[in-house]
Amino acid sequence: MKGVNQDFQPMSFTHRIPPNELAGYSQIADFNIFIQGELQKPNPVKSFGGSLLIREKIFTAPIEFPSNDASGLRFVNCFFKEDVLFFNSVWDVNLSFNQCFFDKRLTLNGNKTKFNSELNFVEVAVGIQFLVIQGEYSDCKWTFNENTTVNISGGTFQKLNIGYWGGGNMKSVWINFEKVVGDIKVTGAKTKIEELHFSHHSPNSSIAIEDINVNCLSIYRYRNIDGLRIWNLKSMKMDGLPTELSIAESYLGKAEFYSVDFGSFAKVNIVNSHLADCSFVNVRWSVTIGSFKGRRIYREDEDIKVESMIKRIEHPSPVYDAEAEQFKVDEKVLAYYRNQRETYRQIKYALSKQGDVVNEQKFHSLEMRAHDRSITFEKDPGTKLIIGFSHVFSDFGLSMLRPFIGLVIIHWLMFAILIMLFNYHNLSFSIAQASNSAFESAFAEYFRLMNPLRRNEKEFVGYSTIIDIAMRVWASYMIYNFVRATRRFIK
Repeated sequence: MKGVNQDFQPMSFTHRIPPNELAGYSQIADFNIFIQGELQKPNPVKSFGGSLLIREKIFTAPIEFPSNDASGLRFVNCFFKEDVLFFNSVWDVNLSFNQCFFDKRLTLNGNKTKFNSELNFVEVAVGIQFLVIQGEYSDCKWTFNENTTVNISGGTFQKLNIGYWGGGNMKSVWINFEKVVGDIKVTGAKTKIEELHFSHHSPNSSIAIEDINVNCLSIYRYRNIDGLRIWNLKSMKMDGLPTELSIAESYLGKAEFYSVDFGSFAKVNIVNSHLADCSFVNVRWSVTIGSFKGRRIYREDEDIKVESMIKRIEHPSPVYDAEAEQFKVDEKVLAYYRNQRETYRQIKYALSKQGDVVNEQKFHSLEMRAHDRSITFEKDPGTKLIIGFSHVFSDFGLSMLRPFIGLVIIHWLMFAILIMLFNYHNLSFSIAQASNSAFESAFAEYFRLMNPLRRNEKEFVGYSTIIDIAMRVWASYMIYNFVRATRRFIK
């Protein structure tokens, strides 16, 4: 997985202060002395809720916030030019940062760090990274702007809502649930996140994703125990970055998907994941679901090579591609389609339990196509032929047109053999001797022979009997496929 470049030094946010307003900002070198002085004032400026209001300050030195039980603090439009750290800090009062800017890192760490009241970040920008490693947190409402990177690798949260304050614009949100406990929400119709990634699990954690816009959602080695809910997820297009949704090596348990348009994502990948118990409500599906890990997960050169091979197979050149034909029997390609088939099978099963017959049939067809591509004719010719016939002549029971066309064409070929080789009813193909009566007679016989329940006829003797039997069998098979397609939504 890709991390954050620790040597990256962004330009200071203070450059955004208009020159005519810069004189109104005070520069603070020693944070602790400044705070003590503010608290000791006889009439300090207070904001709503009684917190000490600190407005339009530029803090020029690194800051380690101490514990506080005296007065809540509310920073408004302040700039922090160096790293800001909370380490083993205990807060019994509210702390809020509103429209503040952190040039470097903002870190919450220490197993003794504890916020017994609210910790709010309202439209905050962090230059390098906002990192939560340890601590206990009561009520957190956070919104970040300016493409902030948010990394949560630990902590116990009573409530955490990212995007609460009217949306936000984040480059990435990474959540490793291995050491995270609590209920986490990522919300907001105006919240925009380039990359949302979560992984691993904790027995006492849950995550809800509601209404957000995301370019890439990645779920990797995540185990859903207490709850995973995704509502109205929207894809967000970005220049040079195709939208993507990937689920890899994860157990989703009884995850719930509501009003998710998988088809709006340019790439949808699900591989080696448990989906059979998921609920899908008002979901629109992608045309195909790949079996790659997605761009946010480390991939070896072989994985990238297989992806290139799959593209050659599924998007063939108009000119015959001998190399692409060889790819079809490559063991890595066959393994890819076995993974894809398993994904389709699990989704089909989940939809079947919900009674979604329409999409269940769709995924049955996709499952069979993937199964066809996962086997070779040399090793399993019988299965290959059966699947091929079912796909071409019925689309696995979904098409009424295919069996009708198959019946008309193949029956005509067998009827032509009867005429040319066995002089059936003294009919023949001749332009010079063509007549309406002969055409009508041939036309009537063509459709009469299409009836598989007709009586045995004396005209069929010797080898022509084989053609008669073939006509009956073929017509029965095509009629069965036609009727099957008309009843595909009836159980």
